[in-house]
Amino acid sequence: MKSNIEKVYSKLPQKKHNLGKQRVELANLQVIISQFREINSSAMDAGGFILKAKDTLNKSLENMQSLKDEMSEAQEMARDLGVEISELNEYEERINSSISDYKKNIDVLNSI
Repeated sequence: MKSNIEKVYSKLPQKKHNLGKQRVELANLQVIISQFREINSSAMDAGGFILKAKDTLNKSLENMQSLKDEMSEAQEMARDLGVEISELNEYEERINSSISDYKKNIDVLNSI
């Protein structure tokens, strides 16, 4: 005759659970979650850097275009006085090159 404990035990499912495997899977999941948070944080930092870079480039472009306008005025005044200042021409080329570079960089950042 079976005791009450044996009767109850016999009615329980006899399937064994591999808790060790579940612990490993849980540990893997925790590593994945941790890595996700780290990568996501890095991506957010990069996104902030890109936005800051865009703002800086846009301000630099505005400043360079203002400088170009001032350069044009200085060249016009020099011509009115009958003076040719070769340095102004050299800097005009540099300013135009910088403006072109800034615009290209802004386009690249806008495409991200």
